[in-house]
Amino acid sequence: MKYIRIKDWEKHQHYKDRNPPWIKLHTKLLMDYEFSQLSDASKLQLILLWLLASQTGNKIPADEGWIKNNIKCNGKVDLEPLETLGFVELYQDASKCVQSDIPETETEESRGEAEKEEKVSVSSNRRRKYSAEFEEFWSVYPRKQNKGKAFDAWQKMGCENEKDSIVAAITKQTEVIFKTKEMKHIPHGSSWINAERWQDEIVPETTKQVKTTDASDFI
Repeated sequence: MKYIRIKDWEKHQHYKDRNPPWIKLHTKLLMDYEFSQLSDASKLQLILLWLLASQTGNKIPADEGWIKNNIKCNGKVDLEPLETLGFVELYQDASKCVQSDIPETETEESRGEAEKEEKVSVSSNRRRKYSAEFEEFWSVYPRKQNKGKAFDAWQKMGCENEKDSIVAAITKQTEVIFKTKEMKHIPHGSSWINAERWQDEIVPETTKQVKTTDASDFI
């Protein structure tokens, strides 16, 4: 059966309680470039999915009807933009256990095991290894945030074989476009890669023409 889970869930989760009455919602979300690319409907659905994940142990059945019912949504549930921009990920679970309802409580034993799994997951992320090709790209990309998401996008888009052209493109874009921009206006690496921005046409700023003077100006 297919499920979805919230990426980087530890940022929102309250570790001491696997069925918490609240989650963490950070104000820096307002400055998140990927979040700004979502429609208003998708932004609301994402926040409701965070609440739903807190009640399902971050294991949400990839069933839009089930999700719609549990987040009390009147419109269509659209997971595609959330997956594309790296907020959720789809995965396959071969176990026969199907979650038909939101759990009310958990035992202390299962809670403890789940917390151990989360800590292992966080630790694994810190030790994550990146390919040499991606590291070369990352060394020249101007906005050094969400490296893990950028690497996920790099692998998803199959960028290894296009590394030279991608590195050349971002180097040129940095010199011509991004050099004068504030960091918050530069897209995260994952967004840049998902949108295949290395194929953008680079248009430099038009050079201002300086007026020359001649003798007629003084007549």
